[in-house]
Amino acid sequence: MESTTKSIELSQRLLQVSVFTLLLSRAWQYLYWDSPLRTLLWDEDLVSSYVMRLGWTWSEWVSSPQASLYIDQMTFMLGIGFLIAALGALSFNKFPSVSYSLLILGGLLCLFHALLDTKDHFGRLGHFAELSLQWMSPFLLAFLLSKLYTDKRFHYWVRLAIALTFIGHGLYAWGYYPVPGHFQQMMISGFGVTNVQALFLLKIAGFLDFLAAFLLFVPFKKWAHTGLYYIIIWGFLTALARVWSHMELSSLSNLFTFWLPEATIRTVHFLVPLALLFWWKEKKWYFKK
Repeated sequence: MESTTKSIELSQRLLQVSVFTLLLSRAWQYLYWDSPLRTLLWDEDLVSSYVMRLGWTWSEWVSSPQASLYIDQMTFMLGIGFLIAALGALSFNKFPSVSYSLLILGGLLCLFHALLDTKDHFGRLGHFAELSLQWMSPFLLAFLLSKLYTDKRFHYWVRLAIALTFIGHGLYAWGYYPVPGHFQQMMISGFGVTNVQALFLLKIAGFLDFLAAFLLFVPFKKWAHTGLYYIIIWGFLTALARVWSHMELSSLSNLFTFWLPEATIRTVHFLVPLALLFWWKEKKWYFKK
């Protein structure tokens, strides 16, 4: 019974750590670098009418230092919001009501970022799917504090978030969408292969992403665990690849200020699946004997 309790506690702790790391890394990105806000606020079709109501012409808006300053200030405030929301994961056990509100804030901020980032990637649904764990994880942690919580509901949403993330990744790796150059570069740098070989390996990885996502919903322990093991390993490697594949291409400063946060943002891609693995150790009702 003691080991069972420890499995659940470890599962919760892993979810807490992943959400805290995600929100803190996103705060760093917004406060130190920038945000995708300009993708929205410099879209003439969407915002030109609002800009004109404020007394600006479109050319004045996109070239004005004052307008750029407004965007920088909004980015800063969003970064502070991410930083405050990160405290929700830390205060999860001590101040549950405060933590719940902060985690909802963090989830909404992550969702907003995912929508902006998806717009920046031509509005592809596959890209939004790939970001599912990043915006759903704060909500998942908050759900543990909700009156609506049940084991079965939580189990469903965790598996869905993981599956959508890897389906989205698989759509790019398989080649349904144009394969991102950094995907190929990470393969080339990480495994020492040619560009053609990298594309072939990515296609295999894409197929395995689809298969693993499917296996999460199979009620047979052996198959479900196999899919989850793949997801944990591949999630860890793709997060780590943000650092190892840029060690020789980036300055030390850029490696630690940009690529390391890019890696830590993706800790949810393997820590949340790892949390599910420990959760499965106690919640055996899902699997057929």
